[in-house]
Amino acid sequence: MAAGADKVPGDSSPQRFEGVLKQAVAVAQGRMYVTVPVLFEVANHIVHVRNGHHRRQLITRFRDNVSASLRDEVPWTVVRALQNNILLRAQDLIKLADLFV
Repeated sequence: MAAGADKVPGDSSPQRFEGVLKQAVAVAQGRMYVTVPVLFEVANHIVHVRNGHHRRQLITRFRDNVSASLRDEVPWTVVRALQNNILLRAQDLIKLADLFV
């Protein structure tokens, strides 16, 4: 994947990216927890990318990262959320991401 292909145009600042990443890793001490609504927000930014090729790259990477989280291959864990009596699971997000790809 090309450099910068994992950043959403207009929603990612190259000047802040490295600093935010370092700070997040330091605060999390090796493990971060991500809620399902956060994943929906990321997906929302991705679907607004105008370049279709770049959008497909981003959603594919998004799907692969969520899948990797379920297999404990990345230092972040998707935390399930109960909303309106519906349990939102990461597996469901992967299925939704597959539809976008």
